[in-house]
Amino acid sequence: MASAPTTRKTRELLLAEASKLRGQISEMLAEIADEKFSLDDLLNRRQDQVLAQIYVVKVLEKFSKIGKVRAREGLDALHIAHKHRFGDLNAEQANVLLREFKQ
Repeated sequence: MASAPTTRKTRELLLAEASKLRGQISEMLAEIADEKFSLDDLLNRRQDQVLAQIYVVKVLEKFSKIGKVRAREGLDALHIAHKHRFGDLNAEQANVLLREFKQ
C-alpha cells in the first residue's frame, strides 16, 4: 500500500524537525564528551527524547575513559548491537552496561 504523497510544506516541516533533532543530538554528544554527565546519569535519563535516539555505541565512544575500541568490544561481549538505540535499552541491559563501563 502506497503512503499518501507529502506536500511541499509537509516535507519542509519534516526536514526542519529532523534538522533540529540532529542539532540536539550533536549538542548532547558534545556535552557527554565534555563529561557533563556520567554513564549512570544517562542511563537514568535514557527515555529523554533526544538521548533515546542516539546509538548506544555513539554514547559510549564519547566518554574519554571508554573510547571507540573499548565501547565496541564491550558491546560485543555483552551481546548488545552497536546500532541499538539508547532509549531501547531495557533495565537489565542498562545494569549490565553500568557494571561493564563503571568509571
